[in-house]
Amino acid sequence: AVLDKTFHFILKRMVDTGQAPHYTEIAAELGVSPEDGRKTMHTLFNSGIYGWLYPNTDFISSFAPFNNQPTQFRVTIEDEQKWFAQWAFESLAVSWLYPGKKVRIDSPCLDCGEPIIIEMRDGIIEKADPEGLIGYVSLPVSKWRSDVAYAWSTMLFFRSEDHLKQWAQYDPAAKGGISQLEGLLTMFSSNIFKRRLDPDYFSNMKSYRGELIGEVGNNHKIGVFLKS
Repeated sequence: AVLDKTFHFILKRMVDTGQAPHYTEIAAELGVSPEDGRKTMHTLFNSGIYGWLYPNTDFISSFAPFNNQPTQFRVTIEDEQKWFAQWAFESLAVSWLYPGKKVRIDSPCLDCGEPIIIEMRDGIIEKADPEGLIGYVSLPVSKWRSDVAYAWSTMLFFRSEDHLKQWAQYDPAAKGGISQLEGLLTMFSSNIFKRRLDPDYFSNMKSYRGELIGEVGNNHKIGVFLKS
């Protein structure tokens, strides 16, 4: 129950303000001492959630689907921009946190620098510019958990597959994966992404993860991408 409350408090603060709380604020929310709040925060981040602290500090660096420091994935909610997505693919899950609201994701193509724009509402894409944009990750899925922060940083949008292959850092031997936007959206519509604001989300995260694995295995649009 304590970790559920801690998870919910951090995420809700980021949803509302675009900034993560300090552990003293977590302590105040839990009604415990600052040191106990700090320890609880570390326990949460050591549990396998999709987030991390800045190395060798007590500062929250990333908490899915948001990043506490700027990334190239700017998130705008109903014309207000104060959020950054953790990585390209997680940006597609942000709309579940803002029911009924327009969510816009802006990202440059790392090949040409030209804009990529995605607009969503309640998990549905209302605009994707350019048409045919793709998602790419340079690491095979088997290596994602060995260095989460690095793996997440290699998950990107490109204006097309041609732009990806022209990118200065593209390595065809890296055995990464390419997916059309439709396939990524299917993946990020799973309960592990949709139900994050539930008060008991943390307690159910393991079962949601199992659901995701099953859904991926049964969906040809993303199965090949994640088996890379």
